Amino acid sequence: MMRGSSNELHDDPLFRPAEIYDHQVTIHSGPGREPHLLIPIVPAV
Repeated sequence: MMRGSSNELHDDPLFRPAEIYDHQVTIHSGPGREPHLLIPIVPAV
């Protein structure tokens, strides 16, 4: 079953090995580090 845009799930150990991805992630933001989100514009067909 496919979910989203790929058949690779974020919890699949084959595609997300713990030795690489099983760590704490910190996102820094604030003055000089303003966060942003890039969203593509998909035209209607």
